[in-house]
Amino acid sequence: AYPTRQRADSVLADLQRRGVLGASSGQVVRAPYALLVADRLPAAEAPARVQALARRGVPAYPLSRGDGTVALYAGAFERPGDAEYLATALQAAGVAPVLVYRTGGSL
Repeated sequence: AYPTRQRADSVLADLQRRGVLGASSGQVVRAPYALLVADRLPAAEAPARVQALARRGVPAYPLSRGDGTVALYAGAFERPGDAEYLATALQAAGVAPVLVYRTGGSL
């Protein structure tokens, strides 16, 4: 997730220039929705929580709240309806996700 389209385009161009991606590979999309699985978690606890969720089959990632805490999200979606399949899978894994606008920054 990048704060601006320009920043995302810049990262994509850099990956293509370095050969990490082919010249015509990659695409920047606006995907503002995500499933919130935990919020206001102390940043130091995030790695262990992400690993614990991964063991349960939950693909979570942290984004900083800028105040020493993080939000744990799963997925990134262009439209709310795109989250339905993952939300159902998370519920089956015992997680009660909430569809939200994704906010925060990289750790």
